[in-house]
Amino acid sequence: MAYRLTDQAKRYFRSLLESGDNKLDMMEVYYYCCVVGLLKKDRSSNNNGEIFLQTIYSKFSANNSYRYHELLLLLLNSEIKHVGINPSNRTELKKLCSELFISNDDLKLTELGMKRLNDYCESGFQELYRRGIHTVSAFDFLYDWHQIIKNLEYQY
Repeated sequence: MAYRLTDQAKRYFRSLLESGDNKLDMMEVYYYCCVVGLLKKDRSSNNNGEIFLQTIYSKFSANNSYRYHELLLLLLNSEIKHVGINPSNRTELKKLCSELFISNDDLKLTELGMKRLNDYCESGFQELYRRGIHTVSAFDFLYDWHQIIKNLEYQY
């Protein structure tokens, strides 16, 4: 399975990326949407999304690998709360980790993990879209995104 975006999300991202003084790329916008969805702990089905990237891991350079690992930690935390397991129950936690992550040195996502991340990204996109974040400059997008994140962190 690959990372997917719905047609609506792709159009939205392209309009952001192709206009104004935008210095963002598709991977960054995907990341920002994931963070919103993961902090909301809300998944929206993205089964019909079009593949835009086979692997997220290779897109993050060595300097930005922390973003990838941050997404993995947020995914795990959101799934713990979504599934309703007790994080101190090591057996349940190991089971959840094995469903989401491939256990090797690179710590990559399973197909289910990718699907979950896509679903959180779709939820984040819908939240940004619902709030009218249709700005054309990178600065405005990041400013509006930060305002949403600030409010979501209090609920986290």
